[in-house]
Amino acid sequence: MIKLTMGYEGPSIKIQNFLKNKAVGIAALFFIFAGFLGLEAWKSQTTGATSAVAFNPEEVFAKASTDRKWVLIGDEFTSAQKTFTFSVELSDEFARSEFSLTYAVPGTNKEGAMVKEEDNQFIAKIFIGNLKPGKYTVQGQAKSQAGSFSSDEVAFFVSYPLYVTWTLDWEGYNVPDAYLADLSYLSERHSIPLTHFFNPRIYTSGDLSQERQNYLTSWVKDRKDKNGDAIGLHMHMFPDMVAAAGLTPLASPAWGSTRDDGYDILTSGYSYGETVQLLTWAKGVFEQKGLGIPTVFRAGGWFADGETLQALQDTGFVLDSSGRTKYSFGTNYVAGYWDLLSTSSPYQPNVANQNSSVGPTLDLWEFPNNGADSWAYTTEQLIARFKDNFDGNPLSSRQVVTYLSHPEWFSKDKPRIDGLFSELDKYRNSVDGGPVVYITLERAYQIWSAK
Repeated sequence: MIKLTMGYEGPSIKIQNFLKNKAVGIAALFFIFAGFLGLEAWKSQTTGATSAVAFNPEEVFAKASTDRKWVLIGDEFTSAQKTFTFSVELSDEFARSEFSLTYAVPGTNKEGAMVKEEDNQFIAKIFIGNLKPGKYTVQGQAKSQAGSFSSDEVAFFVSYPLYVTWTLDWEGYNVPDAYLADLSYLSERHSIPLTHFFNPRIYTSGDLSQERQNYLTSWVKDRKDKNGDAIGLHMHMFPDMVAAAGLTPLASPAWGSTRDDGYDILTSGYSYGETVQLLTWAKGVFEQKGLGIPTVFRAGGWFADGETLQALQDTGFVLDSSGRTKYSFGTNYVAGYWDLLSTSSPYQPNVANQNSSVGPTLDLWEFPNNGADSWAYTTEQLIARFKDNFDGNPLSSRQVVTYLSHPEWFSKDKPRIDGLFSELDKYRNSVDGGPVVYITLERAYQIWSAK
């Protein structure tokens, strides 16, 4: 009985043990596989590996921008001024992955790595001083195991500057305090310095008291000291002023005016030698009054001819701003000597043709009054002169637009000038609106002569 029972139960026990061992093996394999899956999940959480995640480009870059749209080039600007910052912000999910991030300016060799600024923000400082003027774009490029992604293209402009100067022709008369206040107000309102073509005739007319002469002189000097204005020379050939310079006054030629005090006598009516004497006298008066020695000039009625320009050069002047578009002037319709364009740039006049820059030339620079004057031209016409020089696109070379106003008659000029600069302010580089920079003619000369 016992042998029979044992012989019967032996195989049963072996089968049970086999099944038991196999179940343990299967369970072991299950736990090993589950542990592997858990490890991968843990690795994903700690390293941010998202290679199995598919990203859309808009899910990678949350933002792309530049700190400026208009970057100006030219030797007058520093490397820092010719460098702008491109920045991108990555999405939180993508920023947790392993990735590389670069930038590129299509069509150029401008490319490189971007560096982390904070959190998901990355930046690149890009020097564009060696790019040609034009419109460009920049974009970020991110790469990970999930693929390659590009940000939106951000446009920017590379341009030479468009300088704008506001000049004042002091005609030799008294200027009411209200007009002086208006000039200061508009200069401050539009953040533009003034270039004063000051007239020494206020010291010879006999119409102004010593106190008033001193006040006007101090007002201009204070503007230069406190606001960075420039002071040049403006002359109308009043007989009392010419006599003070030691010359016999002329009564003609004259352009014809309602004034009978000699205001309209042409500067060009005086010979080269006489003009040298007048200019030398005026420089002495300026120095005596503490106005400095003038080196920039504009003739009354723009009537400067070749002899006038030669006399300016030979007495130490470096810049004339009598040039303008073709015109005739006054009730006598006297034709001027100039035949320039509203788009004419500064140049050194030919020794025999003041409207040409072909050599041989004078050392003197001509900076045309190409923006016209606010007494004779409306706001719309003044703006049109600006738009002749700027159509919204980057400039391929430097340019200056020079406007003219008269302090003595500023009640008429004021609304026109305010309207003009309210429009031009939109394009100032300081507000990233375009290539416009407000400067004095003296500063403009420094830039051009340095070329």
